[in-house]
Amino acid sequence: MNQILHKLQKNPKKVFLIDALGAFISLFSFLCILTPLQVYFGMPTAVLFVLSICAIVLFVYSFSCYKWIQLHWKPYLKIIIIINSLYTAFSIGLIFYHFNQLTFLGFSYFCIEIGIIFMLIYLEIRTFFHQKEMTL
Repeated sequence: MNQILHKLQKNPKKVFLIDALGAFISLFSFLCILTPLQVYFGMPTAVLFVLSICAIVLFVYSFSCYKWIQLHWKPYLKIIIIINSLYTAFSIGLIFYHFNQLTFLGFSYFCIEIGIIFMLIYLEIRTFFHQKEMTL
C-alpha cells in the first residue's frame, strides 16, 4: 500500500484514472453480473440501474479529469473524494434498506465494494494532502 501511495503522490493524475477504472468495473458488475443474476444477489433491479447511473457519472467525471486537467487538480480531486464518500453512504443505506432482500452473495458483494471504495478514498485523501498544487 505504501508503494502505491508513493507512486500516486509522485503522479497524482493517476488517482483520476484509478477512480475511473473503479467506476467502470462497478458499472460492468451492475449491468453484466448483478442485474442478470439479480435473484442470486437480491438487490432490486431498479436500484442496480440507479447505481449504474452513478457509476457512469463517476466514470465520465474521473476519466475527464484524468484526460484534460493539467493545472489546479486539487479541487477536482476534492470533488471525487466527496462524491465517493456520498456514494459509499448511499450504498450503505441501500444495504440497510434492502437487507431482508439481499442474499449472502449480495451482501458480500456490496461490503467488498464499499471496502474497496474506502481504500480508494483513503488514497485520494492522502494524495490530496501530500501534494502542493502543481502541474500534473
